[in-house]
Order: sequence, then C-alpha cells, then structure tokens
Amino acid sequence: MDSSLPTEVDPQYPEVVFLGTGSAVPMKSRNVSSTLVHVSPSRVLLLDCGEGTFGQLYRHYGDEVDDVLCQLSAVFVSHIHADHHT
Repeated sequence: MDSSLPTEVDPQYPEVVFLGTGSAVPMKSRNVSSTLVHVSPSRVLLLDCGEGTFGQLYRHYGDEVDDVLCQLSAVFVSHIHADHHT
C-alpha cells in the first residue's frame, strides 16, 4: 500500500507561540487572544488575530516579522464581537 503520509515526524513541529491569551485591551505584557502555529519550517497559521497582534509579532520576531508573515497560510477567527465587526 502506497501512502503519501510522511514516515518521519519532526519533533520541532508544531511550534505554538502564544501572542496573547486574553485581555480587555492590548498591552505589551498581556494581549488579546492570538496564537501563531508553526506547522512546518515554511508554513504558519494564525488562530485569532485580536487587536495588537502585529505589535506582539514584532516584539517576538523583530526584523524577521516579514518572513513570518510571508509564511502565513491561513487565519482562523473563532469569534466576533458585536460592537466591532463589519
């Protein structure tokens, strides 16, 4: 039986980076919900993308933030707020 599934698993992936776990307003020390998941060396997913997420990305990755954003494959938004969505 031929399978297209990989036979080896890279223990480094997935890598989960918590950019924010909950806050009423974005701050350097505590941001609104946002999680970046590196699923491979060249692919990342963003789970939620609350206000202030780019600032947290920049603080975490510095000048490499553009490289991370170029690897972005999908953004999953789990919920919206009635007072600020279109």
